[in-house]
Amino acid sequence: MPTTDTQTNELIHRAMEAARELTGLKLAYVTQFLDGAQHVQAMDGDNGPFGISLDAAYPLETTICQRMVDGRLPRVMADTHAAEVVDAFNETAGSAIIGAYVGVPIRLPDGRLYGSFCCISHEAHPELTERDTALLRMFARLVGDQIAEIQKTDATQRAQNEFLASVSHDLRSPLIAVRNLAEDLAAGYDDLDPVDTGAVIEREAQRVLSMVDDILLVSRQRAGALTVDLAAADLADVVRSSARSAATVAGADGGRIALAVPDEPVTAEVDAARVAQALQNLIENALKYSPRGGPVDVRLRREATVAVIEVQDRGIGVTPADQARLGERFFRASTATAHGIKGIGLGLATAQAIAALHEGTLSTTSEPDEGSTFTLILPLAAAADRA
Repeated sequence: MPTTDTQTNELIHRAMEAARELTGLKLAYVTQFLDGAQHVQAMDGDNGPFGISLDAAYPLETTICQRMVDGRLPRVMADTHAAEVVDAFNETAGSAIIGAYVGVPIRLPDGRLYGSFCCISHEAHPELTERDTALLRMFARLVGDQIAEIQKTDATQRAQNEFLASVSHDLRSPLIAVRNLAEDLAAGYDDLDPVDTGAVIEREAQRVLSMVDDILLVSRQRAGALTVDLAAADLADVVRSSARSAATVAGADGGRIALAVPDEPVTAEVDAARVAQALQNLIENALKYSPRGGPVDVRLRREATVAVIEVQDRGIGVTPADQARLGERFFRASTATAHGIKGIGLGLATAQAIAALHEGTLSTTSEPDEGSTFTLILPLAAAADRA
């Protein structure tokens, strides 16, 4: 089983051992159906008479397990040479050396077919009944749950590895730009405009700081050390400053951001720095994922006891399947990767964490190729004041 989780491997092997002992058959094994082939992922028992290899890919159409899953063979065969199954069974690989078989499909918790959980013996076992398939179904459910956990862990590890590679690249680029521009300024080149050069250095330095802030926030959240420092703040000012910062980091024309902010203060008990961090991420994303020059709308309004902040773009959008995962650390939407848009997958996770710290919410409305609207709702009063 492809995982570093020793405990999970042990659970799967114990399930196979128990199934083998309860059915009285010689060998239990777990398979995966992948790319038209059956791959044996794990075995327990005496493999000697069968010669099944963990490294081989068996054509799916010729396997007993595939024919069991699609109904051409029964799930329990006490005697594989019995008249009612012998013709179909003899067409499968290994038929000459298998005398008894019990098998059931393995499905993951979301219903997807993964493979099969099977027990076999060289000789017939007349005592086998449908009761044995019920036992195997129980074990297959356990194995399916464990495999799903393995896949989740593997996906997280892959995402973390991709994140580290992306962070290294994304940090390196602005740092090199800052270093080169600083060297050019020190060399006194006549064709350099100090004002323009200084603006570029500020933008690249701010980009680095934004990434570092997101990484630190996620690290503190995972350690359970993420806190907020609540104080009265005007959210209208926070929105305006966040829009300016986001435009600077994105290297965008500030005119692309259309602000709709009340003239009067929208005062709330918030951690203004954290809220600004969340908003800057949302606006930067909107600028990044919009067509070049496309507008981004940022709206603030008061509704009863909450403040509602909306960030709307007209960009590439997000699929319904991806929307549920946008708050996950390191997750990149399929529309973003398909368009080759770089990122480290922390911006929305950071914004969602900050919303939760304020007992607020962050929601998404989106359609591919039509754009996205992210809605941040924050209570105006702190929880203690609302009690």
